Formats: sequence, C-alpha cells, structure tokens
Amino acid sequence: MDKFISSSDLAKVLVLTVQRVNQLAKDGTIKREADGKFEISSAVEAYYRFKLLTDAEVDYQREHAKLEQAKRKKCELELGILDGTLLIATEVESLMANMVVTCKTRLLGIPSKLAPQLIGQRNISTIAEILKDEIYLALNELKEIPAKKLGIVEEI
Repeated sequence: MDKFISSSDLAKVLVLTVQRVNQLAKDGTIKREADGKFEISSAVEAYYRFKLLTDAEVDYQREHAKLEQAKRKKCELELGILDGTLLIATEVESLMANMVVTCKTRLLGIPSKLAPQLIGQRNISTIAEILKDEIYLALNELKEIPAKKLGIVEEI
C-alpha cells in the first residue's frame, strides 16, 4: 500500500524546500500525481537516483576539467622545451657540473703552466698581467660549453 503525500511533506522528507520539490516535479525528476500529491516511495527513489546521477556527473566534469588542465600544462611545458625557453633540470645540472669541472681544472692548471714564465719576472705588474690574461683565457673557455642556452653567462 503506497502512501501519497503533499509537496510540503515530501520537502520535509527529502530535506528540501517546497519550491525545490515543485521545481523537481516540473522538470520531471519526480512524478506528481493528478491530484498534486506524490507517491512517497517512488518520489524518494527518483530523487535519490537523480542526486546520484547529478553528483556523478559533477565529479566527472570536475575530473575531466582537471585532466584537461593537466594536458594543457604538459603541452605548455613541452612547447617551452621545444622553443628553448624551458630547460630540463637534469640537463641544466649536468651542464653546470661540466662547467664547474672545466673551470676548476683550467684554474688549477694555471700555476704549473705559468711557473716557468714567471720564474724570472721581477715586475709585479707584469706578473699580475700574465696571471690575469691566463685567468681570462680559462674563463673564456667556459663559453665553449653551451651555457648561453641557460641565459646566465655574460661576456667576460
């Protein structure tokens, strides 16, 4: 035996406003009988079926939006790599390590390279000039490494 209730009673059962119940009836979500009342069991079932589908659709739309946002971000990153405005961190680390090793090796080689030239020098300004020239030569070697790609190496 099914029970029929008014829209205000159904609103209380579903914890909705009377206006929302009437809107759901107008939309066809829940069925209103000819006398304006609702069969309680079918109205409650229809409402919760509607809620489940609506919630699932909202979750799907939210998840789909997140997916599209992630795809867009991935494409932007890939484009940045392709056009050279973005570098891969491991490549930058490798390049920087190579630059440091090259610089260290070159600078540590200066004393043994210049010692024979400087042994007879007595003029401090001449010694300083020879050392300065060799240091600049060592630093300019860094330009051979594609550091300009990093945008951090200035002309020396």
